[in-house]
Amino acid sequence: MPAGIGEREPRRIRYAAWQGAGPRPATFAMAAFLVRGRKVRDMDSIVMERRREARLRRLARSGGYSLHKSRAGFSADNLGDFMVVDDGRNFIVAGERFDMILDDVEEWLKPLTVK
Repeated sequence: MPAGIGEREPRRIRYAAWQGAGPRPATFAMAAFLVRGRKVRDMDSIVMERRREARLRRLARSGGYSLHKSRAGFSADNLGDFMVVDDGRNFIVAGERFDMILDDVEEWLKPLTVK
């Protein structure tokens, strides 16, 4: 049944244009094998990393901090991972060059968990 005015078409209809002729769209191929430039074995790894990131964002927010993820490409001043910012002062407190991986962020936020 076609979507009415103002309704979104179901995903299966929007992607029906690709019928297997030619290469698959890049979004399908990249989502299954790359997470932020790192190879993974399955989608469970991607989901677990996203859940862990969301948990660390909530923990940082509860302590008055925010977790920022780099959106720019890799450069000398931007290593492509995370930084922690104090929301009250809008000041970078850790990861000035987006150089913190999730393990580093978790270690930095550990004092907030033991209250």
